[in-house]
This record gives sequence, C-alpha cells and structure tokens, in this order.
Amino acid sequence: MNFGFVASLIVVIFAVISVFIEIPVVSNYAFWFAVGAYIMLAGTR
Repeated sequence: MNFGFVASLIVVIFAVISVFIEIPVVSNYAFWFAVGAYIMLAGTR
C-alpha cells in the first residue's frame, strides 16, 4: 500500500463518520473532504 491510498482512505472515513457524529471542522465540509480524498487518490495512481 502506498501513502496516498492510506491517506485518502483515512480522509474519506472521517468524512463519512462526520455525517453521523459531529466533528468540528469536517462535519461542515464532509462532501468536500470526500471529493478531496478522491482527488488525492486519483493523483497518487
């Protein structure tokens, strides 16, 4: 596994969890965190 894949996986997990549990910064921008994780994943391939 490479670092970019693991980092994007962690970011998208935080984005999904923040929909159900309030995480101060991530909850307001959960969609954009998920989009950013996808862009990060695409950039590491």
